[in-house]
Amino acid sequence: NDATRKIIFGRGTKLFIETSRTI
Repeated sequence: NDATRKIIFGRGTKLFIETSRTI
């Protein structure tokens, strides 16, 4: 489902940003 993919991608992007800020 495209909506589900968008949600998963959004979560992944948020996690990636938080990880980048921590490092």
